[in-house]
Amino acid sequence: MIWDNIKRKIVERKIAKGLSTSKKERVRSDLKVGSILILAGDYIDKKNFQILANELNVDQEHLKVIVFKDRIDKEFVLENEISSKDFGVFGTFKNKRIQALLSIPVDLLVNYVQENAYVNKLVLDSNANFKIGNVRKNNFLYHLMIDVDPLDFQGYTSEIIKYLKILNKI
Repeated sequence: MIWDNIKRKIVERKIAKGLSTSKKERVRSDLKVGSILILAGDYIDKKNFQILANELNVDQEHLKVIVFKDRIDKEFVLENEISSKDFGVFGTFKNKRIQALLSIPVDLLVNYVQENAYVNKLVLDSNANFKIGNVRKNNFLYHLMIDVDPLDFQGYTSEIIKYLKILNKI
């Protein structure tokens, strides 16, 4: 328990340092969405992400999903599942597949997970051109913040689509 708190505090410091050293790049509105990286919890049905990809006119092979869980059953680990146990003591990734997935350039990152230090580290380290998240305390992680509960998948997704149309991304 104490060890987990120390690890979380170190990850939070890495995020704060990464935010202070990174430059805010300008978002180009002429870039269309061609690939999506979704950070999701295990409470959302995976079929919903295919609906989102269809709404954004993105092929299924350009849709990547990382599922963040509080606890993972080691006997039934799916391909892109991650938990706090996949982070090292100093905020590094132990899971090389997730690290490789985050390094792939994508046009859009959408976060459906409630905010925590580990998810924020994933967002910070992702190679996404445009990041969408929920309004919480780390407003500097995202280019677009939506004030709808991500647990309300339909409402959150409709707001994403509405603002991406306004920004001429789709």
